Amino acid sequence: MDSVLSFVTSPNTASSILWDPYISTTFLWVGLSVTLVLFVYSFFNKIKGSLLRLFVAVFLLLTLANPVWVEKEKEAQPDIALLLIDDSPSQRVNDRTNQTQEALDYLQKVITTQNTSLEIRNLKLNNLISIEENRSETLITEALSRAIADIPEEQYAGTVLITDGQAHDSIEEIETLKAQRKFQNKPLHVLVTGSKKEVDRRITLVNIPSYGMVDEEAVISFRIDQVGASTPQNALLTIRADGQKTRRVETTVGQLTELRIPLERRGPLNVALHVEEIPNEISLGNNQTAISINAVRDRLKVLLVSGVPHPGERTWRNLLKSDPSVDLVHFTILRPPEKQDDTPVHELSLIAFPTRELFQTKLHEFDLVVFDRYRRRGVLPSIYLRNIVTYVEEGGALLEIGGPSYASPYSLYRTSLGDILPGEPDGEVHQEAFKPTVTEEGIRHPVTARLPMGPVIAMNDDIRWGRWLRQISVEAKEGNVLMNGVAEQPLLILNRVEKGRVAQLFSDQIWLWAKGYEGGGPYSELIRRLSHWLMKEPELEENDLKAQIRGDKLFIEMRSLEQQQHPNVTIEGPDGLSSQLPLRDVGNGRYLGEKQLEVIGLHQVSNGNRTVLATENVGQNKEWQALNATTAHIEPLTQSTNGSYRFIEDGLPDIHYKNASRKYAGKSWISFVKNDSYKITGVIYRNLINGWFGVIMAITLIILCWRREAR
Repeated sequence: MDSVLSFVTSPNTASSILWDPYISTTFLWVGLSVTLVLFVYSFFNKIKGSLLRLFVAVFLLLTLANPVWVEKEKEAQPDIALLLIDDSPSQRVNDRTNQTQEALDYLQKVITTQNTSLEIRNLKLNNLISIEENRSETLITEALSRAIADIPEEQYAGTVLITDGQAHDSIEEIETLKAQRKFQNKPLHVLVTGSKKEVDRRITLVNIPSYGMVDEEAVISFRIDQVGASTPQNALLTIRADGQKTRRVETTVGQLTELRIPLERRGPLNVALHVEEIPNEISLGNNQTAISINAVRDRLKVLLVSGVPHPGERTWRNLLKSDPSVDLVHFTILRPPEKQDDTPVHELSLIAFPTRELFQTKLHEFDLVVFDRYRRRGVLPSIYLRNIVTYVEEGGALLEIGGPSYASPYSLYRTSLGDILPGEPDGEVHQEAFKPTVTEEGIRHPVTARLPMGPVIAMNDDIRWGRWLRQISVEAKEGNVLMNGVAEQPLLILNRVEKGRVAQLFSDQIWLWAKGYEGGGPYSELIRRLSHWLMKEPELEENDLKAQIRGDKLFIEMRSLEQQQHPNVTIEGPDGLSSQLPLRDVGNGRYLGEKQLEVIGLHQVSNGNRTVLATENVGQNKEWQALNATTAHIEPLTQSTNGSYRFIEDGLPDIHYKNASRKYAGKSWISFVKNDSYKITGVIYRNLINGWFGVIMAITLIILCWRREAR
């Protein structure tokens, strides 16, 4: 049906005439055209009855067109305006919270007093973009899109946004919002908190490496920016990194600066930067920032030296070679110098042992050196053994697997290596079957804690490992004894020597586990953990403290070889306030805790022995990079909607409510759009010409015309 006429008969009704033809409109237009042509012909030829014939034809066409009177009952719909309040962290600076509440109370009071049909909806940005979504920025366009999605276009009257102006929308997002039909010609007014004269200094990170190689340096590029102050031009920067000494450097404001951070061990390294404050800063929250750099190893280089061929040699070799991240160099001494026979040298298929190249020239290129049942045989001069001691003391790693020769006069303990080996042999070798057990320290140490088929929490837990058949008797002069064997004799000892690490296994029988003897045992897991502990992998540190921020929670894990009674840590937040957090014992030397964060930023966690930084790359959090109030980010949106922006400190505007126009703001006022929208609650249809009545009347008129002309 097509409307041809609409008008208002009362404030709550609207009427119109619609056509509901019985035949195609094409035939109606053809009939009307023929009627007009015949009428013109009859009129100019002065044929009697032309007007009457026209009247009859038009009446018949009207009957076939079926005009319908439509009466609509309508109900006025209230216009809906949005009050969008930015409740992001930057809004908590200085007096912005009070300014926001003052403006919100004023708007609600004025609109209520005016008693208009305007409905107000209050929404907060933090309800739309929350910290649980791991968002670190304020996106006004996304918030507006979500907020107006549920408002009918004909009822949307505009938005008032209360914010500090620190938005992080991209140009594409702004253009997309401006193109939305619902947003066009509906004003966006912005009331800006804060002040035009704010002073602030901040650290702006320009280039942040996400990872770096161990034993290399990561380069961080940053700049010190100042707003509202031209002096001073120099700033003192404090640098803190996990496990490294605090450094202080002088930087120039506004100038790009590069900072080199050494990566000493694998795993995440938290780095915190803090620049000294200047007078009257609005916040010190962005004077500090933190990032996390993941240090990774390229490939691990391991040197394995087997003193004699034996069944366990292949176990160590195969396991190390199966790891794609390990470059293995393996030598087995088959023909020592003291062995003399008549075989010509040129007929031997053996190669010479490159002692000078391995133990002097390239020793420090290896991450781990393994001696497997090695004994003094004149192959390695004492000067090379002294080089190994120096290598360990400077940060290297040494693993010694003892065989029967360790209890003999040819033992490595009788060389300069004895200064760093923790197990002192007493000359006895136990040739009997025994089942390895885990000590109390071993239950708590990451290397042996919860080994498969082994004890879980206590030493007396069921152990389903196979037995070994030989052990070297030693006395532990230092280090941590993690496993015992025959008569509670030390079987596995770990020790720290200055910057390096040493481990000793006093049996060459681990290959029995690999062969599945009496059910076997976790040989691969034990060797993997042992090797990684020696190479200082963070997840295997026995006395350690870790802290991580995920979402709005701080998670803490502490490891300790000693039993802790009621352990707790001290947490210092970005605001400088400290608090205590008790940790719960979960067994195996692990203590856990978590805390709900009220302030986002860098947190420092300490247990008295170790201090770590907790961060979730705060330096990349746009919400904390710039805190000064600004209109630069919101000006494009207000201009495209004929809206306005003004600082609250300059005074709050009057509120108007007017019909659609090209101007919705003045020097001291802002306006919402009056849409006069309504919804239809009922519709009444009435046929103006009844179909059968019209046909009968048309036939009657035709008969009357015929009789009149017949006279």
